Amino acid sequence: MFIEFTYLLNSDQSFKFNYYLNTKVTIQFNSKKMKIIADSGSTKTSWVLLAEGVEPVFFNTEGFNPFYMDTDYIYQSIIKNFPDNFPFQEISAIYYYGAGCIPGKSEIVNAALAKAFPNSQLEVSSDLFAAAKALIGDDKNFVSILGTGTNS
Repeated sequence: MFIEFTYLLNSDQSFKFNYYLNTKVTIQFNSKKMKIIADSGSTKTSWVLLAEGVEPVFFNTEGFNPFYMDTDYIYQSIIKNFPDNFPFQEISAIYYYGAGCIPGKSEIVNAALAKAFPNSQLEVSSDLFAAAKALIGDDKNFVSILGTGTNS
């Protein structure tokens, strides 16, 4: 399977991806076990596609906050803004951490992801949970996020 991506990277992203700035590249994925990790604020979502034997592929879309967006809007935005020829059917798991993804609201994002990635196992949690997990693991501590919608 071949996928063509257009990289529009910011200067703060990894140096090795700066080589692909504003160019199209073709990447061959040999793995059926492709996974996505997403970190979403209300302004921007940073996505990374992971597959065995392939360098991680980073890209951004608009942010999704279920307090202000419904399932259909999020689904349509993913379909429209993901790279052309993206293998939605081939993704085995998605770990999505986003602003507003609390009980009672995370189901909105979960439903959009389930529709866009029908063969994926999904984990949808808050961005605060992701920050805490990354920084302190299973220990007890305090974590804050400074961003558009600051939380702690």
